[in-house]
This record gives sequence, C-alpha cells and structure tokens, in this order.
Amino acid sequence: MVDLSFSQEQDALRRSFADLFGKHASIERVRAAEPQGFDERLWMELVNVGAPLMGVPECYGGMGASTLDATLAAYEYGRHIAPAPMIEAMIAANLLAAAGGQDDALAEIGTGAVLPTIALAGVPGAVARMVPAGAVADLLVALRGDELLVSRRHGVRPHVAVAPNLANAPIASWDLDGPVAVIADGDRAQRLFADAVSMPSVFRWAGSRPSSIGWQTWRPGGREPNCSAGKRRGRA
Repeated sequence: MVDLSFSQEQDALRRSFADLFGKHASIERVRAAEPQGFDERLWMELVNVGAPLMGVPECYGGMGASTLDATLAAYEYGRHIAPAPMIEAMIAANLLAAAGGQDDALAEIGTGAVLPTIALAGVPGAVARMVPAGAVADLLVALRGDELLVSRRHGVRPHVAVAPNLANAPIASWDLDGPVAVIADGDRAQRLFADAVSMPSVFRWAGSRPSSIGWQTWRPGGREPNCSAGKRRGRA
C-alpha cells in the first residue's frame, strides 16, 4: 500500500511557509497592499528564507529544492493570496540559471537587491505587455524573436503606477527599447523559454527525491546540472 502522507520534514517545510504567510500575509496586510498587490516587507521575508532561489541549483547559489519542496511552498503562497511575486521570481531565477553565466544576477536576487520576473509570452515588438509583477520587478527575462533577453530597471519599487484591475496584482507593460542583454539565442533560447513557461519552472532543476532534512538547512538529493558549462555562457 502506497503511503502518500507527508514526511516529518515535508510537513515542517509546509508549516514553515504557512507560519511565514500567516504572520506576514494576513488578510489585513493583503488588503493594505491593494490595488498594487505588492508588500515589500513580505517580499524581503521571502528573500530572507531563500524562496526566490529555491529551485536554483546549489552551485548557482540556490537551494536545489525538490519538486515537492517547491510545491508545498507554492501551495501555502496561493492559500494565503500572498501579495508578493514569489512564483514569477522563482521561474525567472530558474531560467537565468538554466541560461548560464548569470551568477551576478542570481546573487542580487538572493540578497533582495533585484526582484526578477518573466514575460510569459514571446514579445513581438518593443513592449512586453501584461507582465506579471511588471510594475515592481527590477529585472525581466523575455523572449523576442529567437533571442532570450534580460532588461533591467533601477530605482525604487514600484517602477510604474499600477492601474486598478480585478486581480489587484502588479501587472504592467515593460518597455524593451532601452539597453538589453542577450543571454541565449536561436534554438537554445526558444527551448529554454518553452521549458520555463510550459511547465512549473519552479521545478525545472528538481531533484529526484524529496528533501531529507529540515527547512532552511535541507539539501535535497537528485540531479545536479553541469554548472561549470553553464557558467561559461553569456552574462546579463
């Protein structure tokens, strides 16, 4: 008979995120974040526990979290309607790691200096529209043609005014007319982007089995990417 219950370690991870969101994403905090849908203090709490880099391999400064680890975190995030772009940041961070050569950007994400996001559809022109967290993010990963681009913003969040919308989320357009860095091109760029948006990219680097020790100190077993090869690729 298959036992589908959580292990003690998995339940501890789930409860850790439940406690974090229960404390920092109360209904009062969620309401206070409207209509922008972003709570800077909550975002920094997520940074402090390493959430944006959960799925990034350890050799890139992440935690190499398993599929189940990331799923448990995402479940509690959604259950509390938390006003911080954790999922977008996880997907963007994983894509940067997969592209390779983005150590500096990943380090900035890990400290909270940079909040990353991703355009979920290819950009046909100079403007990425309806970008998740586009009003508050500092770094955007986007596919334009056969080039995977990184665009940056500087200054204090939010970077643009948030228009009232039904979701009370920081969705906004992103102008790509300024300087951008190409981090992959051709078939490889298309493949990396497709992998990121066609499956939960939080799990892109998932290990083959669940975590084995507690939250904030766990080191899941499983596959490790060829980090030395990835580090040789282009930088943002």
